[in-house]
Amino acid sequence: MQKITDQNTRQSKTCRNGKEIYHICTWINEIDYCGVKLNWFECVEQIGTKITRFVYVSSLAVDYHTILHMAESGRMRWKIENEGFNTQKNHGYGLEHKYSRSCMRATKNYYQCMQIAHMINQLLELGSLFQILLTAKQSIRHLWEVMLGELRHTILDLQELDALIKQTIQVRYE
Repeated sequence: MQKITDQNTRQSKTCRNGKEIYHICTWINEIDYCGVKLNWFECVEQIGTKITRFVYVSSLAVDYHTILHMAESGRMRWKIENEGFNTQKNHGYGLEHKYSRSCMRATKNYYQCMQIAHMINQLLELGSLFQILLTAKQSIRHLWEVMLGELRHTILDLQELDALIKQTIQVRYE
């Protein structure tokens, strides 16, 4: 197994918002895990006296020239995923437990449907048609509650729904 040496270590110093940030990055490529080659890397970040360690496993090989970009990309991906999970847990999606005690496939299917619903909601909320509704100083939460109320208490006219489906609309994102 490869060991940490000067050949697979990189140190850097940057400045962000007037603060010096030190990075010490190390990596090991081609670790065999059950016949699969994986690449491990870590980035230790120091801002003032605060030290934070980030560790990653990737299928992409890491070297002196790519380590800083890989570490930053990994942090951005974590941030995106973590914000999505937080929204799904605390803002109306009810992500908190298994949805089937006997079938992992049912749990996965439910979660994938929740991911798709969250993605559609994000696209709708950023779209120009939805933004018009927000100009009346109504919250997004209120608008979703009104929409859910309409869906629960309105009998859908299939001909009207069919006409809506056939319409062509354009949603713009700013």
